[in-house]
Parts: sequence; structure tokens; C-alpha cells
Amino acid sequence: MVGDSRIVRKVKNNLMNATQLIPPRDLEAIQSVWRVDLEGRKARYGYYYLPDNYSEVILVLKGDLQRFVIGTRQRTRMEQHKCYLAPARSKGTILYANDDVSLLIFKVRPNLHNAIIHNKCFESRNDIKELDLSAYASPSWERALRVQDSDYLMKGLYSYLEDRYQFSRGAESVIEQCMEIIAEHHGHIKVKDLNDLVGVCKSTLEEKFNKELGLSPKEFCKIEKINYFLSNHQSFQGEMTLTQLTFKSGYYDQSHLIKEFRYFVDLSPRKYLKEINKLDLRVRSEASPVMAMAG
Repeated sequence: MVGDSRIVRKVKNNLMNATQLIPPRDLEAIQSVWRVDLEGRKARYGYYYLPDNYSEVILVLKGDLQRFVIGTRQRTRMEQHKCYLAPARSKGTILYANDDVSLLIFKVRPNLHNAIIHNKCFESRNDIKELDLSAYASPSWERALRVQDSDYLMKGLYSYLEDRYQFSRGAESVIEQCMEIIAEHHGHIKVKDLNDLVGVCKSTLEEKFNKELGLSPKEFCKIEKINYFLSNHQSFQGEMTLTQLTFKSGYYDQSHLIKEFRYFVDLSPRKYLKEINKLDLRVRSEASPVMAMAG
């Protein structure tokens, strides 16, 4: 198992264990690496998982699970010891399992998924693809999977992503510029203003966003906004009411916030925050603990 020197933060309860790991080297395309363990009796009811504008490489260490896209009939099975690429999600998802599940999750910049799958198209939005890791099918790799050696497997997957990143062309500069602007405004910027700032017409910008990231500029902004609210909730939930947090996060009123939450998870923010299982792998500031949260 992973030694303490490889851990950033670790949070446990009787239903979940989520650990942010330290990768072997810095690579700007990788935002964070996580080891997540879900207990079967809670996973049977499902873990809600909001989009966060990152793609994910997911290695299933233990158990099989189902990934359900909220608001659609899209359901995908993910099998033990297999690795998958999930592009940046436009909708929330729910993870279901009948038994205990362990995952190794790499959160990567969304443009990297094009390099990982050699610019092949996904069958549909919010789809996932199984990755071919046959090159790693050595006795050492197989043993690491059996004993769930996160450190060894992380290093192998990191090399895999590093190799592909070297041959990636990266996102177009206008997309990089837009992502930076949207992040600076916490998603609270009109697409028209974004068009004016980068000097690109609406149709061209939408085409570039969908090609590079699999999301529209409006969707990208919505996701950034709702994650800004969640960060504020994490930092100030003991000091501010939900109404105060709503205004602080840039929403017009609570109905605006509720509408956004229902779009992604078909739940009100209050119910999402207090009454259900949720998986939250956003990186926090040093002042706020890095954790995965359970309802």
C-alpha cells in the first residue's frame, strides 16, 4: 500500500476513504491523483459526482461498478483491473457498486484526452473509453493490481500519460486563454463577453471548445460556477447561511442556484449537500482540508 510520504491528505470515515497522492514528477497536464475506496453497502445507493472541468483516467483496482449519467439513460460498466478515460463531463454522474470498490483516479487537463486516444471520437457525450495497457502486462504490474499497490500503479500510469503528453499538440491558445479567463471570473462571465475578449465569433469559439474539450463555453462556465460555490461552502459553511453563500458565489438568488444544481444532479443544493452520498475530489487550499465527502 501507499507509504505516508506519497500522501497529500487523507480522510476516512466508516463508508469512504479518499486519499490525494503525490505523483512522482510534476506534469502540468495532471491536476491531481487520488486513491478512492467506497464501501459496498453505501455504494449500492450510489455516489453522486459533479463535473469539475477535468478529464479523468480511472484504474479500477477492486470490484466492478456502474457509471450512470444523470439526465440520460447512459450507463457504463467499469470492470476490475481495467483502465478507462472519461472526458470532461457535461453532467453529473452516479457511481453504483454491489461490493467494495477501489479506484485510482488521475484528474487531467481536458485537452490531454485527445492525445491519450489519438484524437478518436467518443461514441457520445459523457462516454468513457477503455484504455489499452497491455504494454504494462508484466508479472510486476499484475502483482501490483492484485495487492492494490497504488504507488507502483501510479508511477506506471504516470509514465503512460507523460509519454502521450510529449506528443500532444496541446489545446489551441485561444482555448487556453478562455479557460484562464473563465477561471479568473469563477465562471461568471457571459459567452458574448468571452468572445469579445479573445476576438473570436460565437460559432467559431463553440466549435473549438467542443472539439478540444467536449464542452460548450456555456457549459464550461456553469461547471466553474457550481464548483466555486462548493469551494465557498467548504470554507464558510460554519460562518454563512446558504443564502449568503449563494450571493457570495455570484448567483442572483437561490432559485438560480437551485436551477444550476438540478441541471447537473437533478437535486436541490441543500439535498445534495446534506442528504446523499457525494464524491468530491476538488483540490482545496491549505486552509481547507482536501477530502472526499459523504452525506
